[in-house]
Amino acid sequence: DLDYSPLLNDAGHPAGVLAIVKETTGKVLAQRRIGEEQERLRQMFEQAPGFIAMLRGPEHVFEMTNAAYMQLIGHRDIQGLPIRQALPDLAGQGFYELLDRVYASGESYVGHGLPAVLQRHPDRAPEHRYVDFLFHPVRDAGGAISGIFVQGLDVTERTRAEQRRRASDELFRSFAEAMPN
Repeated sequence: DLDYSPLLNDAGHPAGVLAIVKETTGKVLAQRRIGEEQERLRQMFEQAPGFIAMLRGPEHVFEMTNAAYMQLIGHRDIQGLPIRQALPDLAGQGFYELLDRVYASGESYVGHGLPAVLQRHPDRAPEHRYVDFLFHPVRDAGGAISGIFVQGLDVTERTRAEQRRRASDELFRSFAEAMPN
């Protein structure tokens, strides 16, 4: 950092220059490293195979989402919106209430294979999906809850395959029971 100031003589005319130099190489390099690390974390967040979102405040405002989250919800413009406004199709499914409880209690919630009905495309019927997920409270420097970290997987295909296998097993069992020895 450089700072140049004029030095005036007794008559008030410039007589010289005061140059103050402050070495900031370490600070600049540290800021660069922090920026590079933030970019690396942002890329990891974006490329994670599971869905991720960061919600802020008691209204659960979308602060960040990754590509997998956007794919799950149908690529809607939700950044900066409270969840009830961003995803009104979740009303009555218990997700809002779970988020409220995690925010109020400070205790994480883990869901396995829970159904979610989402309006992923405005011109199509709502879709039934199944998700494994974690709602985890995020605390600020003072320890107060400031948001919720959302992480999970869309397990729809796995769940449907399990349902088909169970139906097939049941059909086989009923055939086996109906057959004479």
